[in-house]
Amino acid sequence: MKKLIAAAVAALAIATPAQAQHVSQADLNYTKAILDKLSKIGVTISTPTICPKDLAGKYDRSTASLMICPVAMEDDAIGVETIAHEAIHAAQHCVGGPLADTVLEADRSSYAKDIAAALRGKAEHVYDSTRDLTLERRVAEYEAYAFESSPELVLSILNKVCH
Repeated sequence: MKKLIAAAVAALAIATPAQAQHVSQADLNYTKAILDKLSKIGVTISTPTICPKDLAGKYDRSTASLMICPVAMEDDAIGVETIAHEAIHAAQHCVGGPLADTVLEADRSSYAKDIAAALRGKAEHVYDSTRDLTLERRVAEYEAYAFESSPELVLSILNKVCH
């Protein structure tokens, strides 16, 4: 498993300049720590060579497994966001539902405003990817999209709720 995690992080670090947006070394380090934490809590991590179109990654709660697709391995920015996004789903799995009540200890109106602010600029993509989901699944996706740009926060959440 450690070799797989190392390979995933190494692939993130060598993205070609034409593809990659700048990602800080700190975010790459937090992403490696997220993968390490997921492994420690029993999440199986795989890196298939072929994935469905438009899929960068997927967390499957029924098998506690994370699939990281080639597109996420070839571009640092996509890789960091994908791993953070899917790690939020793992954290939701640890608490048995949305993170609002157990992790963030925020009142619902403040939390809703924070999520809405984090989703600005992603609205069309988020809507397209969630419109056919149940309300519960939509909330889970909104949280994952809201936190995917902050691997440091995602690691903190994982450490708080997944043992």
